[in-house]
Amino acid sequence: MSQAWFGVLMVGALLSSACGGDGPARDDAHDGDTADDTASDTSADTAPGDTGADDDTRAPDPPLARLDWRDARGAPLATVEATLGAQDLVAVHAGGAVVGGGGAEERGCDYAWLDAAGAPVRARDGRFLGHGGVVSPDGSLLALVAGTRSLCQVDDGAAVVLDGRLELVAVASGEALVDEPARTLVFFGSAFSPEGAWLHDARLTPGSCDALTDRWRATTAPYAPMARASATLSYAQELADGRWIAFDGETLVVVDPRDAAVPAVRLGDRVDGWRVGGGWVHAYDGYGSALEVDRVLAPDGARYDLTLPEGDLWAGRTASGRWLLACSSRHVGDLASCALFDVLAEVATRELALAPESGREVAFLGGAAVALFLTHGDDGALALVRLDPATGAREVLASGPGRLRVLGDDEAALWVTDGAVQLIEPGGVTPLVEGAIAQVVTLSGGPNGAPPSRGSAREPRQRWTALVVETLDVEASRLWAFDLATRRLAQLTDRLAFAPSRDAPLFADRCAQPWVTRSAGGPGDGLLQSAGYLYFAERDDADGAQAPLWLAPIDLSGPPRLLARGAVAACRAPYASPGGARAAALYEVDAASRRLVLGAR
Repeated sequence: MSQAWFGVLMVGALLSSACGGDGPARDDAHDGDTADDTASDTSADTAPGDTGADDDTRAPDPPLARLDWRDARGAPLATVEATLGAQDLVAVHAGGAVVGGGGAEERGCDYAWLDAAGAPVRARDGRFLGHGGVVSPDGSLLALVAGTRSLCQVDDGAAVVLDGRLELVAVASGEALVDEPARTLVFFGSAFSPEGAWLHDARLTPGSCDALTDRWRATTAPYAPMARASATLSYAQELADGRWIAFDGETLVVVDPRDAAVPAVRLGDRVDGWRVGGGWVHAYDGYGSALEVDRVLAPDGARYDLTLPEGDLWAGRTASGRWLLACSSRHVGDLASCALFDVLAEVATRELALAPESGREVAFLGGAAVALFLTHGDDGALALVRLDPATGAREVLASGPGRLRVLGDDEAALWVTDGAVQLIEPGGVTPLVEGAIAQVVTLSGGPNGAPPSRGSAREPRQRWTALVVETLDVEASRLWAFDLATRRLAQLTDRLAFAPSRDAPLFADRCAQPWVTRSAGGPGDGLLQSAGYLYFAERDDADGAQAPLWLAPIDLSGPPRLLARGAVAACRAPYASPGGARAAALYEVDAASRRLVLGAR
């Protein structure tokens, strides 16, 4: 990653004061849309398999298992409590928790490792955050800097410089796996690559504020630097197979950083953007933002170049497998004139008129066997249409206002209206919930959604999860949970404590916004971690001080279990360790103290 792409923190920029890596979500702007809407041990780290891009023979979708757990509860977790100062949860692991506090610019953050009883067993004080995100995608590592923080004048302002020792710290033990001298800048981005295999380890030349050697090193022993590095090579996006999309000077390439002997695949020297879908890389080559040639790299290494029709200015949109969606500069009324192209040139181009509500996107399902898009019908109403790209067959699935939410590895979608939620799969449409829909929370807010790259070995388990809040009356809400992987739909409570964050529910970080647990860091880090539990709080009809906080396995294999009781307004979103052996809830007592509840399965 180049210094310009990665973003060096300059004086006057906003820096999170949280000590747990509660920084911005990772920027994966070329790999889908940022999410905005939002256990059993065996399922926590295992994603269902891909349906396969070439599988055109599909059996009917199996039926759903419909569960009613509104009056069913499992055994409470065994818990202990500890009183903390003005500290926040940083991580939970099988043996205890990590908390952090301080965050003062002049001395950094103080970290403490707690055992299963909540007693401190290790400390790392005065650590600085060299990146906006310091937690690895699997929640197992922290990237910290021990030393001093200072300002250094450069041409366009003052850079924030950290001088001391770089530490790669294991969350479970507090041990520093890497501990070596470092002088570096503070960066906006994450310290870790999206797949978690690499640590960003940039170094400043002694005595300089801006002479930066930008490099990456492995996050596993012996923690070696990338084998392929040069002054002209800037890494941009990690792929699921370990290769990277990078810029070699002005040319976009795909390279293997682990082996310098593997030739780079050159994609184009006028690339303005790219998409990765179904294991295929689509590089949008053209003049400025106008797409002229889609330069494609297939999973088997084959290269294809698709030249778009002349006479229009085209913009590349979604791509998945062999299919490219591009939109021209022409409009028919308020509908965008778009087309679905086959880069193999074996299937005729499918013209689409996309409604502005679609964001000029389509949702590819089932290995791109089906494409869903929004248009306007003859009556002007919004219409959801299913397209078979191979045959061109189209079917109107719904008419009227609604929105799409994609689940799994682009295996299914939800069609959400004010009065219902329906499951759309390549094999058909299944009603899920009918009622007054207040909120639907999923990991990917729209089509072809959130990082990491599709097909990753460590895709977040919650990508197959949807939580639906149904309004029963003015003061009552029902919570439903759906797991696409197991095809289970469960009613969890009619007494939901619900204070939604309507703008960004995935970042609410409060117990009154139901969602899934994370193991380390802030809400942005939780987008990449694989959750084992979903959580929710119930209303307490007494004084509100003993509202129950529940955990349910993300695969809905058992009923909810009690983790803690306390005031909902003071309750932070709970954490759970990888594998689910331990969970934790944090309650704010006042400005100077917290109540920590540690639960064990």
